[in-house]
Amino acid sequence: DNVGHSMGNEEVLGAAYHQVTALEDSPVHVRSVMGDQGLGLDGGNLLRKPLRRIYSIATRDIGQSVPKLMKHRRKGFIEDAKRHIMTDPVRVGREGIKCLMRTDAHIRIAELRANGVKVGALVGGKDSFFPARVVRRHSAEHLDGIWEIPHADHLHANAFPEEHAEELIKALTELNDPTRKAA
Repeated sequence: DNVGHSMGNEEVLGAAYHQVTALEDSPVHVRSVMGDQGLGLDGGNLLRKPLRRIYSIATRDIGQSVPKLMKHRRKGFIEDAKRHIMTDPVRVGREGIKCLMRTDAHIRIAELRANGVKVGALVGGKDSFFPARVVRRHSAEHLDGIWEIPHADHLHANAFPEEHAEELIKALTELNDPTRKAA
């Protein structure tokens, strides 16, 4: 099973495809991929979409989540974030540009599904980066299932990793249940 959170979704889809197709004689078995609040599930490479959501991203996902992170995570969170940014600010800038200029994940999802890999999405009900309703509208027909954490914003995985992991495990278990019918 492979999981990609946020910008990691694009990489995990590509890695899973490579694992499945790279070795024709003995491909690596990939059972499933879960896009966890993932890039490319919300409508492709339109710069205006995240810009239209900039207010809710700033007020909800950043403004409300960072204090939660500081309260619930270890004390060195701010120092770690500063170090991440200052160690390679060019990389951080590239990550931001990549997020704005992202590609649509549907092509890679179709390739994986054609190779027998189940693909699902875990969305946050309060995620302003990749809103659950937008992901459902844009990607539901391309996925084997979509699971939602109703109260989760985009930084839920960072602020509450244990709870997020439990929800992720539940979603993966259901996705891979052989008796389950695709959504």
